[in-house]
Amino acid sequence: MPLHFEFPANLSAEQFIAHTAIEQAGAQLVSQHYSIKTYYDSFDWRLYSNCITSELNRSKSASALTLTNLKTGLVVASTELDEVPRFSTQFASGAVRSALGPILEMRALLPVCTLNYESYHLNITNKDEKIVVRLLIEEHELLNNRLVLQPVKGYDKAAKHIVEILTTKLGLIPTDKPVQLAALRLQGRRPNEYSSKLNINLDPTMRADIASKYIYSHLLKAIKDNEQGTIADTDSEFLHDFRVAVRRTRSGLSQIKSVLPDNICSPYAEFFFLARPDHRAYS
Repeated sequence: MPLHFEFPANLSAEQFIAHTAIEQAGAQLVSQHYSIKTYYDSFDWRLYSNCITSELNRSKSASALTLTNLKTGLVVASTELDEVPRFSTQFASGAVRSALGPILEMRALLPVCTLNYESYHLNITNKDEKIVVRLLIEEHELLNNRLVLQPVKGYDKAAKHIVEILTTKLGLIPTDKPVQLAALRLQGRRPNEYSSKLNINLDPTMRADIASKYIYSHLLKAIKDNEQGTIADTDSEFLHDFRVAVRRTRSGLSQIKSVLPDNICSPYAEFFFLARPDHRAYS
C-alpha cells in the first residue's frame, strides 16, 4: 500500500480537505501551521547513498529531526531537537544516534537544502470516532503538494479505502520520489554530486592530451570542492580528500610525460612537489 502521494498541479490543500470532508464524514483538520524543512547529509552524501533522508522540521510549536527510509518511506528514527549537532556522537543516546553513527562515521552532518511550506494534519475517524488514518499534507509554493498517509495499527481495511479515494476520486499519484530530490533541483543541486572516487569516463579513442586535461580538471574540482571545508576544519575528511587530490595531481604530472608542453607542466610539477605533506615548505 503506497504511503506517499503527489497532488495534481491544480489541486490545493483547501480543495483537498473540502473534498475529503465530503467523501469521508470523519475527516477532521487537527492543525495547520507554517513549517520549515531542512535536509541534512554529509558532504559526500553518505545518508542518501544508504537510502536514508534526514530532515529537520520546524514550526512555532515543535522541532524534530526525522530519519526516513527512501525505499519504504517508513520512519527509521526521530527525535525532538532545536539544532542539529554536527557529528553523530554529539546526539543523545538513542535510535537516531545508533542509525547515524555507522553511516556517517567521522563525517559532519551538513544542511543540503531547505523548503518552506504550509502543513496540514488531518485525522480520519470511523463511526465509533476512532482514528483509523492520519494524513499529513505539505503545501508548497514551487512544488506540487504532497501527502503522507500514516495508517493506524488494526485499521488496514480503512487505510486501503482512503488510498482508493485519494487515487481514483481525487487524482493523487502514488510516488516513491522523495521531496528532497525536487528541493535539490530547485537549488540547482543533485544527490551524490560529490564523490572522493576518481570516476572519469575516458573514450579509448580520445587524444592523450585531451584525456589528461579531463583528469586534471576532475582533480582540480576535487581540490576546490574540499578547500573551504579544509580551512573551516568542518571534518577530517575534507583535508584527507584535499590531500588525495593533490597527491594524484602530483603523480599524474610525473607519470604522464610528453603529453602536454613542458613549459606548462614544469611549473605545476614543481608547485605540487613543494606541496607534499613531508616537504618543509608545506603549510
